[in-house]
This record gives sequence, structure tokens and C-alpha cells, in this order.
Amino acid sequence: MRTYLRRSYATALFVLCLLGVMACSSGAQAPLPNSRPGGSTQPQMGSGTSNAPSIAWSPQTSGTFDFGTMHSGDSPASRTFTLKNSGTNATSALKITLTITAPLPPPASPGFAITGDTCTGTSLGKDKTCTVTVSYSFTVAGETDTATLKAVSKKPAAIASVNLTAKSIPTTVSFSFTGAAQTFVVPAVSQITINALGAEGSQQLGPTGDPMCGGTADLGASVTATISVTSGTTLYVYVGGSGDVHKGFNGGGNPVPSADTQGGGASDVRTSNSAALTGNPSTDPRIIVAGGGGAVGCELPSNGGNGGPVAGAGGAGAPADDGGMGGGGGTQTAGGAGGAGCEAPGGTGAAGNGGIAVINGGNGGGGWFGGGGGGIGGTNNCVPPFSDGNTGGGGGGSSFVESSGASNVSSTAGGNTTSADGIVTITY
Repeated sequence: MRTYLRRSYATALFVLCLLGVMACSSGAQAPLPNSRPGGSTQPQMGSGTSNAPSIAWSPQTSGTFDFGTMHSGDSPASRTFTLKNSGTNATSALKITLTITAPLPPPASPGFAITGDTCTGTSLGKDKTCTVTVSYSFTVAGETDTATLKAVSKKPAAIASVNLTAKSIPTTVSFSFTGAAQTFVVPAVSQITINALGAEGSQQLGPTGDPMCGGTADLGASVTATISVTSGTTLYVYVGGSGDVHKGFNGGGNPVPSADTQGGGASDVRTSNSAALTGNPSTDPRIIVAGGGGAVGCELPSNGGNGGPVAGAGGAGAPADDGGMGGGGGTQTAGGAGGAGCEAPGGTGAAGNGGIAVINGGNGGGGWFGGGGGGIGGTNNCVPPFSDGNTGGGGGGSSFVESSGASNVSSTAGGNTTSADGIVTITY
């Protein structure tokens, strides 16, 4: 009974204090009506957060939105995200952030950016919405980019996040043989990667059907390099033709259309369609060249040389069995020497062009500098009197990559095992 009276008295004092009827003591405060002995506080009814704001982004799937893939040169992808308050109370002034989470650290390029925002600083009421627009632009080929878009209300507290993902993938343009120059306009990039494959020289029966013409593969080179470029520039692509079918288009030695075997054409990319091929890096318009293979000799077949590697020489043609010597491979500074022969020597290669064998094939492959043509031997081991003998194989053309602005250079002599004709691919 006494305990009950004490608690009733304390409660009355507390109420009078709150109503201002009497002064509140500066000493020990009167206990609250819901206090228990010991000072612990009972839970208050209605003190939860059911009336707090509740915000969320859309669209999303399980907290994530995927922008998909982006090719270099594509226009930026854009998406507008809507933030809605489904709670009872309004938010405080919202703070919006977009945080790049990969790739890290810099200087990796952030592909995501906010391009529109009606949410920042807005107090979002019940069932009200605002929007944020995010764009994604190509960054680095093969790179996966992620970011987090977040909205924060401090008082009352509320947070909404959506994880953004996207991937930048390279674009590859392929050029096959057409027998003419082709064009490529550089898109909005600063580098391109070029793979050039030279064409093979003749290695089967020639157009005249001579059954004595034929030999093993004399393949074009493979050359790859990443090259600095300027957006909007037009580049000219020349894809070499095989000696057997396409007459060694683009520099393969080819004296007359009816010649038995032609050298393989080089494949190259140029900055000009009209400037002369000089073999001088300061004046020659070619920025990358894959040398073509030399042609086989005829009568008793002697193999041609493969297109050579960058900074090296094309392969030499094989000699015939009666004094006809194979043509030399083109180098970085000169055409391959013509093969010696008692009947007639082969022609020397030149900038861009393979040397000519007088008759019966063995013509040089095209290249930065072309391979030499095979020489013609004579019967009776070239001891007079003798008649026309066998022809040495043609030398392979040399390959080249400009030294300024090029990186990741690789090459393989005779590396075109894909196609008789050349191929050029440009990736950016």
C-alpha cells in the first residue's frame, strides 16, 4: 500500500511539472510513469519506424542493373532510374552518389556518369518519385565496369542502392581479297590493332597447266601491331592475292598473265592511296606490311621462300638442280637479289614488288621489299651447248611495321596458314 501511494504521488508531481503548475526540482527527477524500481525503461508503444520513408530504385533485378555490352565507336548507352518513396513520411533532402567500383585503381577510365538528376536536394514525399539518368561509354576493350548508384536520406534515415554493370568489347573489321584498295575510316579511338596476313606464292600447276610446276607451301607472313591513329583518318587496305588464283595482286612477281607461277602478294595498310612505295619509312605510305611468299620454280620444282618477319628478311628460294639459283628474300632496306642462272638470272625485288623470273615461274613475293626472282639454269650443267633448264624458286617478301606510334608488335615468317589469299583485320 505504501509503495502504491509513493508511486501515485511521484506520478502526480511529474504531471504537475509537465503542466508548469509547479517547478521541477533540479535534483533527482521524478520517476516516469512507466518506470520500474532500478531505473530501466519499458518499451514505448508506437516508438518503431513504421512511419519512416521507404525508398527504392527501378528498374533493377535483385539490386542490379546490367547495361550489357558496348562496342568501341558506339554511342553511349543511357538509362533513367526512378526513385520512389513508398513509406509514410517524407525524406530529408536527398544526396545522390555514383561510385565506380571497378576497374580500380585509376587511370582506368570510368565508363559510368550521371547525365541527369532531379533527386539531389529533393525531399521526397509519400508515393512521390524523382529520376537520375546514368550513361555508359566504351572504356577499354575487354574491360568489365561496375558502379553503385545510391540515394541517402539522413533524418529520417533511408538508403536505396542499385549496382550497375557493363562490359566494353572490341570491334573487329575483316578485309578479304577483292583485287582493289579498300578503305577504313578510323572511329573515335586513338589506337587500332592490325593483323595482316600475306598471300602465298604459286605452288600448284600454273595457269598454263605445266605438269612440272608445283612444290610445297611458300606462305605469306603474319604481322600484328597496335598503332596510334587519329579519329576520322581514312586508311587504305590492300589484301594480297595468291599466286595461283589471283596473280599475286599487290606486288607478287608476275611478268605476264600467262606466266606459270606468280609470287604471292603482300597485305598492307596505308595512309595514302596515291603516294609511291619507296621503302623509306619517312616517305612510304605503308604503316604495316605482311610479306607474300615466293613462287616455286618449274620443270623440276624448287620451292619458293616464305614471307619474312618484321625486322627480318624473306626466305630465299630453293635452287634448281641444273644451275638455276633461288631468289633472295627481301630485306628491310632492299629487294631480294635475283637468283643466278647460266641461261638467265632472276630479277631483283623492289620496294613493294617481287622480282621477275624470265620464264617458267620462280617469281618473288611482294612485301616492304619484294623477294628476288629465281634464275634459270641450263641443261648439261650449263656446259655449252645447253638449252633452257630449271628455274630456282622466288624469294619471299619482307614485312614491316612503322616504328613511331606502334606497340605490341609480333610477326611470324610464313605465318599465314589460314588462307591462300591474304587477310587483314582491324580491331578497336
